[in-house]
Amino acid sequence: MDRDTEQLNLLAIFHYVVAGLAALFSFFALLYTAVGVIFIFAARHGTAKPGEELPPEFLGWIFAVLGLVLFVIGIAMAICIFIAGRSLALRKRYSFALVIACIECLFVPFGTILGVFTIVALSRESVKALFSPQNDRPVVVSDLRPQLCEQEMSRQCIPTDHRAPCTRQRMLQRLNRVR
Repeated sequence: MDRDTEQLNLLAIFHYVVAGLAALFSFFALLYTAVGVIFIFAARHGTAKPGEELPPEFLGWIFAVLGLVLFVIGIAMAICIFIAGRSLALRKRYSFALVIACIECLFVPFGTILGVFTIVALSRESVKALFSPQNDRPVVVSDLRPQLCEQEMSRQCIPTDHRAPCTRQRMLQRLNRVR
C-alpha cells in the first residue's frame, strides 16, 4: 500500500472518530433545552416567593430554541464529518471532503488537527489523482483488445454482448490476468 492510500485510510478512520465525538458533544446542547423547558414550566405554573419574581417565559423559549438549534447543527456537522470520512475511504467527493476539512478547523482541538492534516493530504497532486473520475468511469469492453473481449465474454457466458459496461479498474485487473 502506498503512502497516499495509507494516509487517506487513516484520515477516514479519524474522521469517523471525530464524527462520533461531535455527535456526543452535540447532546450537551440539549441541556439548554432542558433549562428552557424548566423556565417555561416555572413561568406558567410556579408560584413566586414573597419579594421574588419568576423568570419570564420568553427567556425559557430562547433557551429551548437555542438548545434545539445547536443540537441540530451539531448532529448535522457530525453527519457531514462522517460522510467526509467515507468520501476519503472511497476516494470520491474530493471537494466535499476538502470543504468539510476547512470547516473542521473551527472545532478546537481535534477538528483543527484533523482538518489541517486533511487539507495537507488533499493538497498533494498524487492524492488528487486518486480522486480523479477517470478511475471510475464506465468502459465498453469492445474498446479493448478483441481477444480480451472474447476471453472475457466466454468467462461471463455472454457471447453476444460486446458492450457490457465495466469500470476501468476492473478491466485493468482483467488485462493483467490475461497477459
